[in-house]
Amino acid sequence: MNEFPGIINDLLATTLDRGASDLHIGAGHNPVIRLNGQLISIDVGPVSETIIYEWLSRTMTPRALEDYERDGDADFSFGWRDGERFTVVYLTDLDGR
Repeated sequence: MNEFPGIINDLLATTLDRGASDLHIGAGHNPVIRLNGQLISIDVGPVSETIIYEWLSRTMTPRALEDYERDGDADFSFGWRDGERFTVVYLTDLDGR
């Protein structure tokens, strides 16, 4: 099992346990899952940019991390726990700036 910061493991588990299709994590915001087409806030408090970066740096290949640090965006997938696969699209700014 990949070891990520505790909150990330908890959020991934919540996503799977609730049968959600998506997990949205934004630095400084409450995480949100998409469940049956509805966006639902997970009341765990905001996730810090430091935690997100720690998770990304443990999850990404060195090349993907280099691209992220250069461009501010990331698009990759990873395996977790018992073989579950997640796709990650990380945007530094939703407006593309």
